[in-house]
Amino acid sequence: MNDESFSKIIIVDGLPKNVTPEKRTMFQKLFKKRVEDLLGTPDFNIQLLTDDKTGLVSGAFLTCKTESDAEAALAKLNLYPFTKADVLHTYRWNALQNAKAEDKPYEAPNTEQNTEEEADFSHNMAEDHKGRPQFIVKGGLSLSVEWYWYDWEKGEPVIYRRPSVRKDLPIDKWTEVDRKNKELQKGLISSMLNQVRPQPSWSNYGYMMISEGFSGLQVWGGKNMNLLYVIPEKVTAYAVSPREQYIVIRTEKDISIMNFRTARKIQTLGNLDVSSEDLWPILRFSADDSLVAVCKPGIPSDFNNTDKPFAGKMSIFHSETMTLIQGTRGAPRSHTFEIPGLYKAEWNPQQGTQIAYVSARGENGGWFLVISNITVDKDNIAVEEILFQRIFATAQRLDILWHPAGTYLAVKATVREKRKGNDLTPSVRTEYALYNIGRDVAAFQMIVKDNYSASRFAWQPGGDLFAVILEETRGAIGTAALGENQLLQIYAVKDRKKLKMLAEFTTSATHLFWAPKGKNLVAVSFQKSLVTFININEFEHAKEVNKLKGVNLTDGQWDPTGRFFATWVSSLRETTMAPHYRIFDLNGMEVFMKESKPFSHFAWRPLPPTLLTTEEVNNVSSPQSAKQLLADYDTQMKELANLEKEKEEKKRHDQEQAYIKKMNDLARKMREQNLDEKRRDLRASSQWARYWDNRLKDLPEEQQYIDEDVFEERVIYRKAKN
Repeated sequence: MNDESFSKIIIVDGLPKNVTPEKRTMFQKLFKKRVEDLLGTPDFNIQLLTDDKTGLVSGAFLTCKTESDAEAALAKLNLYPFTKADVLHTYRWNALQNAKAEDKPYEAPNTEQNTEEEADFSHNMAEDHKGRPQFIVKGGLSLSVEWYWYDWEKGEPVIYRRPSVRKDLPIDKWTEVDRKNKELQKGLISSMLNQVRPQPSWSNYGYMMISEGFSGLQVWGGKNMNLLYVIPEKVTAYAVSPREQYIVIRTEKDISIMNFRTARKIQTLGNLDVSSEDLWPILRFSADDSLVAVCKPGIPSDFNNTDKPFAGKMSIFHSETMTLIQGTRGAPRSHTFEIPGLYKAEWNPQQGTQIAYVSARGENGGWFLVISNITVDKDNIAVEEILFQRIFATAQRLDILWHPAGTYLAVKATVREKRKGNDLTPSVRTEYALYNIGRDVAAFQMIVKDNYSASRFAWQPGGDLFAVILEETRGAIGTAALGENQLLQIYAVKDRKKLKMLAEFTTSATHLFWAPKGKNLVAVSFQKSLVTFININEFEHAKEVNKLKGVNLTDGQWDPTGRFFATWVSSLRETTMAPHYRIFDLNGMEVFMKESKPFSHFAWRPLPPTLLTTEEVNNVSSPQSAKQLLADYDTQMKELANLEKEKEEKKRHDQEQAYIKKMNDLARKMREQNLDEKRRDLRASSQWARYWDNRLKDLPEEQQYIDEDVFEERVIYRKAKN
């Protein structure tokens, strides 16, 4: 057997010590049945090991079908309570070899940095001095991917990478499954949202590309986007951590976490208090990727406020090793915190290990919100510092949405209240409670108009603005009439906890898209093909700069610079609209449009994180430096234009000199070889020359000459008519 075959074998220790030879057959059947139930597959073999002296069972070899199955069994069987007194322990095969090996003197590890490995994760978009955004499109009769720069100076995309005829380039491998099946694939769940998205897709910062392949999930990176590694499993969902350090993989059997850069599997989740009914994602990373939270909800999906919740469990792990962090010294090692009625928990997207979680109190007791900081002491004990907590006594459901910068938290509360007058039928409305997270927590409320309920809510990624769509409530149960009498309101947060309404528009929009940079907002109605571009200027005046009708679309996305907005119609959606994609500028003017049948999706390439400090960013964005930056930019553009002009002039001059040299060489060659005399002699002695000479001699004298009449016209006098 080779090393690959041995990697499929794991060693199981901790079996009961009282299994005699007479009971061995029965015990093996029982043991195999327990392992089969735990692993969820019968594809393995068990070989019991016996003590030579006593004949009792001392351990077992478990041979799996694949290496991934062996890794899953290693995780799920380890520390498994086989009986009340016997706990199983599992080891890899190389652990047995390492135990037999002789001790060697300690050798310090090589600390030299591998610069070539760092070069694999370069990002050429960040090196472009023109600041041109990149995007990919997937579709066409060839079912392939094309990679473009968008040249904003020319106002059109410029091809960067296109498929090859031989289908041997990395970009060709991104759609190999589509070409084999001869149709566009629906894709995978590829983010923290429980939504199937077509592949390939960019990583969070655009350093890498992830695609489906024949052999598994493929990860590509570097300037040429070469294949880095393959995850050889049937992946149904994956999600990359915020800092691109880890990737969570879900298969039909289990969930595992890997190092995204090195492809090293850290842990397969086994014996955790999670079930298949839990919503994706099961793992949630902190903002700095240092901690992972796994939540087991304490309420079912059909929870009613009159029900009594059970104990929810929050398990927090160190991301690097997936070591469980205890809540207290005496707490069991199965979870970190036990929270009655736990519903969900969300890390702050920017502020280290800050977390917010909500729980249901049950029995008409409302819901509970907690915002806290999680730290880990030297004894691996989690310390929770509660910053804010509040009870929503009349809430039927709570949901939370962090600001992308981590400075605000929006709490969506579904409230049931009694109607005024004699109508005792309760109505349901949605409200938003907002919190500013700083040295302390400042709370403020968004007041919703009467007879309206808050629907869509969206934070401005880089500022203190947010937009909300209000739906008019109608009927006895307060249902909203979508697309009728809706309002779009835009607010600014002032002095941490004061709201100022900047604008209110009537709208039919159902979705909101804030530009990643700047103060531009797009409101979209996919059903009615309406796209509205809204701009907020420096004086906080909001204006609908363009309202487009008849724009067919199924999806939309801003480019990471906030200058262009793309819309497209995907063939994967159930629609009769012609598949195509369009690009608009921030004022809603269409700058490019292309039809593609069939068409899968459009994806802007994300930008990497800035290397500037907060002070440098504030200095750059200040009004004082804006004029200087514009002047420097104009100077650099002029220098670049002069360089381009010099290159063109040099190129033209070199071509002219090469042409003159070539002509001079030809003239010299003609002189040296007397080519002029030879040409005259050849012409004089040619058959046609003799023929025309004889022809002219035979003509009469009056026909040998050609008369030409010459007229001269002169203006003698010119008189004006008026």
